[in-house]
Amino acid sequence: MVALHYPSKLSVAPATMSMTNVSGGKEGLLSQIVESETTYVEDLRFVIEEYMKPLKSTPEKYGLDRSDIMVMFYNIALIKEINDDMLQKFELVADGKGQLSGFGQVFLDMSDKLMTYHQYCDNHEKAQLKLAEKTQSSSKFSAFIQQVEAGDKKRNLNSLLERPVLRAREYAGEHFFSFVQSCI
Repeated sequence: MVALHYPSKLSVAPATMSMTNVSGGKEGLLSQIVESETTYVEDLRFVIEEYMKPLKSTPEKYGLDRSDIMVMFYNIALIKEINDDMLQKFELVADGKGQLSGFGQVFLDMSDKLMTYHQYCDNHEKAQLKLAEKTQSSSKFSAFIQQVEAGDKKRNLNSLLERPVLRAREYAGEHFFSFVQSCI
């Protein structure tokens, strides 16, 4: 199981962002945050639309049952919904030439919802094991995964399901947490 340290408030935006490595100062930082969140939300949408929904609609066709799908895609739709909301709030802050305090406030306002990442991370090892098991035991499921990946090679299912875990690790880091606190 992946052990993560979670500060009292989780946040979600790249920990590598700081005023020192973003051209354009505050506006450049806000723009980079919006761009990063847009890409992330698009990846979550792709997982839901191209993988989860087709599998969920006819799991038997792929040698799966509903519990397999629940394990593999645990809370991914909720995470997308949360990040859709966060993206809209970031866009408002950025479009209004907002202050960094507006960015920090978004995280504070959403911190309770962001605890969903903790649940996702707790389930992630089970999801990886289930994905590996079903890929090996069901040729129909394996063929489906290969077909989707062939259409968009940069969007490997295992990698996409890892993204929320990596994001949670970044955002739970003390560097980013301190940065968010400094923005408030």
